[in-house]
Amino acid sequence: MESILITGASGFVGQYVANFLKDAYKLVTLGLMPDDDLVCDLSKEKPVISQSFDAVIHLAGKAHQVPRNDDDAKAFLDVNYYGLLNLLTAITESGLYPKKFLFFSSVSVYGLDNGNLVSEKTPMNASDPYGKSKAMGETLLQEWGKKHGVIITILRPPLIVGKNAPGNLGDMVTAISKGRYFNIDGGKARRSMVLADDIAPFIVKVWDIGGVYHITDGNHPSFKELSDAITGALKKKKTLNVPYFIVYMAAIGFDLISLLLRKPMPVSVYKLRKMRNSYTFDDSLARSVGWQSRSVVSCVNNWVR
Repeated sequence: MESILITGASGFVGQYVANFLKDAYKLVTLGLMPDDDLVCDLSKEKPVISQSFDAVIHLAGKAHQVPRNDDDAKAFLDVNYYGLLNLLTAITESGLYPKKFLFFSSVSVYGLDNGNLVSEKTPMNASDPYGKSKAMGETLLQEWGKKHGVIITILRPPLIVGKNAPGNLGDMVTAISKGRYFNIDGGKARRSMVLADDIAPFIVKVWDIGGVYHITDGNHPSFKELSDAITGALKKKKTLNVPYFIVYMAAIGFDLISLLLRKPMPVSVYKLRKMRNSYTFDDSLARSVGWQSRSVVSCVNNWVR
């Protein structure tokens, strides 16, 4: 039975991955939880690696937050870059190299907020703390893998959908359930997204091949399509549509309140601009090596309830 070192197994995506792999592989978890096999804060220290692994899956990371100050921005670098560096350094010092290493990155590495079927060849030009930390991690890992003969696979998912999803999707479901959600400018903007439980089966198909891949549901639903599906699943009234300029003026006010109170508000100019633009990704490369996915909208009852 192959052995796998997995970080972030208690996280949102990590739980899906670990649950899929646990019966076919010997899993060793590394993280901050008391029940992890190796308890270690990768952002601050190197773990002790005393056994060899066939594969490493690095899912641990920091996301779903807009930094409000330098300390918040530094936290992304500490977790997403230095956390990976500490893990790689520990493996190197042990001399026990895995055959393959899979890294969970993000489409945020491009530093864009709009685009149509963006490909993996797009330059990594992120300047925000999250995207930049993931891009730095990718570069570090590729160089390390080449130097030590380890197969490197990098997945760049867009919005990840599943039960109790964190971030903007979770906020959207909560707002709809409370009757507080509204579409902006008709909800026409489209987004790439992917079901969390479609990811793990692809990992075991691709980790012997290596490469950098987008993974999406292939449908790229609009905000209206997504909100209508969630509304139907929750048996709520259809969401309202609000003209962009009205929400924009409100967002300016919320940004001012956020600065004064030092607390995040439900609407911001940053979030609003992202919601107005379509941003989709080409996953044909992943499909050429076995990626398969289901429609997020058609599976809404599986992840909303």
